[in-house]
Amino acid sequence: MKRMFLLVLLIICLSIVVMANERNLFVERDENLLGSGYFEDGVLTNGRVETDSTYISVPGLTKNYTFKGRIRIVEMGSQPWNGVRIIIGANSSMETSKLVLTKEWDVRVEFKNNNLNDLIGYFGAINEGMEIDFEVIREGQHFILKLNDNVCLEEDLPEELDAFEEGYEFNLGFESSDCHYEVTNIEIYCPDVPEETPFSTNTPEATTEATKTVEATSTPTPSETDEPKEEKGISKVVVGLCVVAIVLVVLVVIVTVKDRKRKQ
Repeated sequence: MKRMFLLVLLIICLSIVVMANERNLFVERDENLLGSGYFEDGVLTNGRVETDSTYISVPGLTKNYTFKGRIRIVEMGSQPWNGVRIIIGANSSMETSKLVLTKEWDVRVEFKNNNLNDLIGYFGAINEGMEIDFEVIREGQHFILKLNDNVCLEEDLPEELDAFEEGYEFNLGFESSDCHYEVTNIEIYCPDVPEETPFSTNTPEATTEATKTVEATSTPTPSETDEPKEEKGISKVVVGLCVVAIVLVVLVVIVTVKDRKRKQ
């Protein structure tokens, strides 16, 4: 019984350590967005019914990531293809790989402007007022799309059609097709991003209307040198988890020592 108790404690400790090592790479700052999207009372939105794109800055992101959140459809156009797209890869030429949630055509896939009609995710039509919890899990070329905790699509993304560009910080985001949307609870995790990787503090600009490219500003403005709203360093949640893990380890050691003394 004691051995089982110790085993359970060790499993809990390991789980807590793993949780503590996860860092949400999403930062709620307008400066970390590229495109027409913006934050309003903690909600990422495009503000109105239109066709547009919004990219999220995640420096150091690789193809091994989890991207999740909650999308609310506020208003949509009347065409069956209208809706919101989840961008799962992009490059500096503004080509994208995206998962398309439509008004009537279910979930579609579009890689580098190629509609792959043989890849269809079964979720159903989306409607105004609907809230959808999404989760995208990428492991190299393999991706999984979950909608409302159900696996909707699981496929291998052809490398020649993959728009994901290593070293480009705007690989994730959202695209609208005559749709006003709101996104909350955004979380981005990637174990390959070093802990010391800084979040972007530059405001990217589009150099032309046809082709947008991100330019790093040479002379930082006062707003760029200000500290981000988010606290730097280890968060209170991580500290708390680590403390709990240490306490559990100490308990395991105490129980083990007492058990050995009794046997002697």
